[in-house]
Amino acid sequence: AHSRLTNASQRYQIAHTAWQLWQQIGQANLRQQGDQLRRLWEANELSTTEYLVQIGQTIDSRDNALTLRLSLWQAWFERLAAAAQVDQWLGSDRSATNTL
Repeated sequence: AHSRLTNASQRYQIAHTAWQLWQQIGQANLRQQGDQLRRLWEANELSTTEYLVQIGQTIDSRDNALTLRLSLWQAWFERLAAAAQVDQWLGSDRSATNTL
């Protein structure tokens, strides 16, 4: 049980750090990239095909960010489960339901 909790805590910390870095760096860079692509396309410096391909890659990056966020939530929940804190987090009291 201790090993499970330690591993879950480490996975959560790694996922949390990665998500924080994404929020600090990746998110702003992706937004700037999308804005720049739009400006280049509107100025006819990118063909519509090139624009769509690059916007598709930007969307893929956003999808990867959502996958990262999902990993963070999964790691957090695994940590709660390993620490036997799910019921506490949910605000439910197991002993009250067991006595009914």
